[in-house]
Amino acid sequence: MFTPDGKFVVFAKAPLRADTDKARRAKKKPEEMPKAGLGIIDLTNSRVTTLAEHVKSFRLPDDPVKIVVFLIAPPETVPLQVGKKHDVGTDLVIRDLASGKDQTIREVSEYAVSRDGSAIAYSVSSKAPGGDGAFVRRTADGSTKTLITGVGTVQRLRIRRQSHAARLREQSRRLRREGAALQALSRDDELRLRLN
Repeated sequence: MFTPDGKFVVFAKAPLRADTDKARRAKKKPEEMPKAGLGIIDLTNSRVTTLAEHVKSFRLPDDPVKIVVFLIAPPETVPLQVGKKHDVGTDLVIRDLASGKDQTIREVSEYAVSRDGSAIAYSVSSKAPGGDGAFVRRTADGSTKTLITGVGTVQRLRIRRQSHAARLREQSRRLRREGAALQALSRDDELRLRLN
């Protein structure tokens, strides 16, 4: 995937065929199969960089593309934690394409990136009791706002543009009645959470 400014290519790296064949012979489930990696090519100097060997997913903002955000795939040997009904999250990495610097957020289970890349919403599935929650991180300064904390699972994070402030206020009221949380990221963005 080319960035709109034409300076970078972000690409998924297929897992080694030998690893995939070995997993098929062992009759592993699709979620247990080897995961793809992630790399970038800096077109200004033709440098190829592997960001991670095993990535669960990655996302880019629409425009401007200054960051790539990716969730590291969990190791195959990680068991469920005692007393928890869900898996512990893995590392979420925010890579600044220009500087090459990474910021890592631990124990993330799900995430969403705003269209302009100014904010990242993510849910944490922690090893520690009560460490679960949903958060919004601004990419410009790294500040984080807590949306909700406590034992539970936050699913289906989504950031979407809204064209009217009135619609945002109405949805905020409706979500509060339903017991969910809403955090305005900017005038035109909203974050919607579904809680289990």
